[in-house]
Amino acid sequence: MNTIVTLNVGGVLYTTTKDTLLKYESFFSGLFSNNFSFTLDNNNNIFIDRSGELFKYVLEFLRNNTLPKRALSDKALLEELLQEAEFYCIEKLITEIKSNLDSTENIKKIRLWDLEDYLKKGYHVIGKGMEPIHYHRCPHRHDPERIGENRYHDSKCRHSHVEVVEEYVPFSIVSTNSPVVPIFDVSPETFTGEQIIEIFK
Repeated sequence: MNTIVTLNVGGVLYTTTKDTLLKYESFFSGLFSNNFSFTLDNNNNIFIDRSGELFKYVLEFLRNNTLPKRALSDKALLEELLQEAEFYCIEKLITEIKSNLDSTENIKKIRLWDLEDYLKKGYHVIGKGMEPIHYHRCPHRHDPERIGENRYHDSKCRHSHVEVVEEYVPFSIVSTNSPVVPIFDVSPETFTGEQIIEIFK
């Protein structure tokens, strides 16, 4: 019979089955062997002194054989998950994380005035959108002519009339890999500026 197990990982409780945890040869294989000592919390749950927040991704991988899509494009999260995967000795998870880390290295968010240079380098456009930026502008034209990239530079004018401007600026997402799906479009009508930054930062 498949046994239900509750783990206390860094203070966060997870309930799953023994079969799920033993899907791959890993840390858990030793944990449930007779040769492995472990610590129990006050409720007799097995305690593991690792990140409780990150363990949810490890458990999702054990349940579904893949990481959730929301994790695959987040380089910082993948780097943290790699440390957890190595601790739990789940080789298949380690391989998947490293593969996705390699692919994220080839993705960049650029301004439109840089697009031509990146296309010449062999990049492909895989997405586009808008995001808010803030800069200082002199209304009395004490700044150099604002063309292209220079348009969004902070004013060097130090007079009190200088304005703080918020403006939505287009960007492109480019990759060295050819797109295999339609180009996605992130527009302010659908997402707030904060959401756009969160998706592509």
